[in-house]
Amino acid sequence: MEDLTKRLKILKEKIEDLRVKYENYFAGFEKIPPIKLHEEVSKEINALLGNTLMSYGLQYLLNQIAQRFRTYESLWEKQMKKREEGLLNKKRVEGRAFAYLQTREFFKFSSGSEKEEIKKLYQDFVKNSGKIGGKTVSFEQFERYISQQVNTLKKKFSCSSVVVWIEKEGDTAKIKAKPE
Repeated sequence: MEDLTKRLKILKEKIEDLRVKYENYFAGFEKIPPIKLHEEVSKEINALLGNTLMSYGLQYLLNQIAQRFRTYESLWEKQMKKREEGLLNKKRVEGRAFAYLQTREFFKFSSGSEKEEIKKLYQDFVKNSGKIGGKTVSFEQFERYISQQVNTLKKKFSCSSVVVWIEKEGDTAKIKAKPE
């Protein structure tokens, strides 16, 4: 009897330890889930549940411990599923973003007389929407705007060149630039 009481106490402590380890795993502190400990606890519970020589008091205590463990297991399974789905969705989104980056064209402006580059950038802009604030923009307006923005960035960041590209956000095209 004393041996069974001691085993149940140790089992309770292992379940608490397992709960803490799973919390650390889901919080990102651990890289892998505590599978070995989980299996060990599960086997111990199953072995004890098969024991028919227990008093009613110890059986009641074991059933409580087993129920708590099953509740935790259910919770951990749900969290694992959410985590896996989240990682899969994240990979899909990153994959789409990477594919988008591969198709995007970048234009470098350094001397200020890159009329051909501005034409290509304008074509990319028109292909993606061709509107700023809901209004269609002519090539001349676009050229003035780009030249002005490139010169502003060059002065602001004291750089010799600026990279400009078009990003589609929803139904509109956004002009993005960064100093180089």
